[in-house]
Amino acid sequence: MSKNFGLDKHHAIVLSGGGANAAYEAGVVRALTAGACGVTGYQPLEPAIYTGTSSGAFNAAILTSWSDYPAAAAAEYLEQLWLNQVAWGPGRCGNGFFRIRGDPRRLFDPGCDVDRADEAVETLEDALHLSRDIFRHAGQFVGAGGSLGRRTLSLVDLSMFISRGPLKHLLDGALRPAVIRDSSKVLRIAVTEWTRGELRIFHNQDMTDEAAVFIVLASAAIPGFFQPVELGSEVYVDGGVVMDTPLLPAIQAGAEVVHVIYPDPEVANIPLEAIRSTYGSFDRTLLIGKARVINQDIDTARRINEGLDLLERFRTAGFPETVERRAVLAAARSIGQARAPEVAYKRLLIHRYHPCEDFGGIAGVLNADNERIRSLIEKGREDAVNHNCMQAGCLL
Repeated sequence: MSKNFGLDKHHAIVLSGGGANAAYEAGVVRALTAGACGVTGYQPLEPAIYTGTSSGAFNAAILTSWSDYPAAAAAEYLEQLWLNQVAWGPGRCGNGFFRIRGDPRRLFDPGCDVDRADEAVETLEDALHLSRDIFRHAGQFVGAGGSLGRRTLSLVDLSMFISRGPLKHLLDGALRPAVIRDSSKVLRIAVTEWTRGELRIFHNQDMTDEAAVFIVLASAAIPGFFQPVELGSEVYVDGGVVMDTPLLPAIQAGAEVVHVIYPDPEVANIPLEAIRSTYGSFDRTLLIGKARVINQDIDTARRINEGLDLLERFRTAGFPETVERRAVLAAARSIGQARAPEVAYKRLLIHRYHPCEDFGGIAGVLNADNERIRSLIEKGREDAVNHNCMQAGCLL
């Protein structure tokens, strides 16, 4: 049964993608829910809404999954998952998000505490998986049209060598779909419909016992790295393709105070010397695209506030009802929803939490070393405790 621990019903936590870097988000959430932050008046935050994309969807789903406990306890559990199951540490073979199929190091690493029977089963499954994919790609190469160069490039598929088995295993043990469905807290998970390239938002009631794990896997299925996830008749990939930071779903769910957390620095904080390479240029291009979308969403929220100010001035000046209605409809359009003009819109306060420095770009997304994960969590906690709205670019 759902419980209400003094729910801050208009507060939302929005969690971005970022692979291993999303451990930073766990640190921020831990500080907010523990009452360690000035933005909450040093009171524990009990948010009513969680939205997430990719690894942020993992964080959001776990937090909602344990919402029958206070948010501080759920945040502590999330932190321990990152430290003890996601991170690559002593006695663990790889990280908790993915593994490379057929990696021989697991057999010869003395620090790898692996069950040999399980390893044998995994090796057989890997051989079958790779054989099937190789034959499929060979068939496409022979049967496809186009130039030889184009068909040769179509053979390149890193995802066939990557297994998301560790993440599925982790989610099977940590996710509680029944609690999510029954929770008084709103969950929104962003994924991309791969066929049409459109955004799909999954809600609490979509998190059935059969589908919940695969919804989170789909939101975190980075194209070209993880294979797409099939759910019913649809094929899904990482929600970050179309919405890396799901701010608008939080607003549409009724949020008035939004805590947006993402592990990317401001683009201007990355020195140009760091991008004088193909890798660095690609990384910066990706970061610019993500920052642009976040800023657009916050700009949308700013327009809501301005529209409400305009409406208030109309009412004070005694303009006719038709003018008031047009002003409200303008505010509705600014959040992409044609809601009835009678709906009372609220002003929005948006806090932004993100690091000043780069966490290693694309390479950092895949680096789940134990000490690195621990330092990311601590960095998130420090940034939340020392949060400065003027520096972070909050919407006040």
